[in-house]
Amino acid sequence: MTRKELYYICHDEAVAYANSEHWSKNTGEEKSFLIQGYLDAMMKMRKSEITEDKKKKEESEKTLEARLVREIEARGGMALKYTSQFHRGIPDRICLLPGGLSVFVELKSTGQKPTKLQDHAMKQLEKLGFSTRVIDSTESLDRLLWILDSAEKLRKIIHSQHLRDLPKTDKNTTKI
Repeated sequence: MTRKELYYICHDEAVAYANSEHWSKNTGEEKSFLIQGYLDAMMKMRKSEITEDKKKKEESEKTLEARLVREIEARGGMALKYTSQFHRGIPDRICLLPGGLSVFVELKSTGQKPTKLQDHAMKQLEKLGFSTRVIDSTESLDRLLWILDSAEKLRKIIHSQHLRDLPKTDKNTTKI
């Protein structure tokens, strides 16, 4: 929002406030003074709200990475930090979860994008059949966690269905 847009929004609110029943007995000069005071207060308040919103939206890679590690470990998995001096561009973390589920995760600060080298490495991993994700916000991290939780639930359903479909063994038969 530009300063001019902010001014017009606040000005309209200030005029409406000054023309309300509560202030209708005031003279034009008093209303003008009220409008200016209200306008100044609204501008300050709106600026601070906009600044706070920007601060909330900006998340560091370090913060996102710490939460990813906590969440993966809470699900019984491991979020391994991967660094290689010989193969550059590989995502920051390899997340391994129970049941053989794995995903390569590249973490970025809000608004940052992977480099061309990182994009290339992730495409190579995807060609090999691995899942890759770029996490640059709490929302994208929450989406990844939802996908992982859903995949785990689906794996359990498939596994339990598979066990029900197995032929029942006789107690006298030898198990292999």
